[in-house]
Amino acid sequence: MFNATLRVLSYNIYWGGHQKDLEETIEVIRKSGADLVGIQENVNREYEDQ
Repeated sequence: MFNATLRVLSYNIYWGGHQKDLEETIEVIRKSGADLVGIQENVNREYEDQ
């Protein structure tokens, strides 16, 4: 038997957010150390009315 840890990150990027750089968002996710990442609101704003 073994012990395992699963680190989960749920991250709402608010369509890229208020002046948030995509590379900055990626770096935050990478630095989190999460094994599993769920991203919300990752749709481009151009398409929100469709």
